[in-house]
Parts: sequence; structure tokens; C-alpha cells
Amino acid sequence: MTRKTCANNALNFNFYADPGHAWLAVKRAELLNLGLTALSISACSYQQGGRVYLEDDCDAPYFLTALKQAGTQYHITEKSSDRTSKIRNFANFALTEAELRAIKAATQSTWLQVDSLLMAAPNTHAMAGVGQ
Repeated sequence: MTRKTCANNALNFNFYADPGHAWLAVKRAELLNLGLTALSISACSYQQGGRVYLEDDCDAPYFLTALKQAGTQYHITEKSSDRTSKIRNFANFALTEAELRAIKAATQSTWLQVDSLLMAAPNTHAMAGVGQ
């Protein structure tokens, strides 16, 4: 089980570790509820069914920071193994087209701000190496 609401309304997540890496298991819907945060999750994380397994180096801390900023309390239960995790065999994380559209619709004002910034300085992002 990946998420439970505790008596104090904190979310409960499992943190799975094998000898080489670790992942925070979250419901996909919880990740999508954070909107733009979902856009920043890398393909180094995995997915299966309704769960996303956020890699522990960047994606999991990014998600947990977004939860903190949203004022959401959480608890993490660690589950370690000395064997290679089956999580490594799951599909790499990717948002569906429908999820991308939903995030864009929910954050339209942010997108408009980004679009206006890009239009105001069209070469700035290219010089910084973005999109290359």
C-alpha cells in the first residue's frame, strides 16, 4: 500500500531501497494533483499501474518539497532489501498526453506567463542551452 491517511491527516508513503538505489512510491493522482511538479519528474523514475516510483536522488525530494510547500504533512516508511528491486523492471515514468493537457489547463495562467517571457526574450533560453 502506498498511501494511507493517518489520524493526523498526514500522507503515508513507502520508500523502497535495494542495494543500488531507492524509490518513493506515490499514487499517480497525488503527483498529478501537484500540477507543475509532475512536469519535472524525470524518466529515471518508474511507473506501474496507478503508482509512480520516484527515484531518490532528485525526483522524490522534489515531490516532497512540493508537498511541504503545499502544507501537506507526510510520513515515510522505509522498506529495504538486499536483492535487486522489481521496480527496476517497471516502465520509465512519462506523462500521458491527456495528463499534460490537464496540467496545462489547470495552470493556464502560469503557461501564459511563461509564453510571454519566452516571447520577450526569444534567444535567452537558446543561449542558456535549453532545448538543445
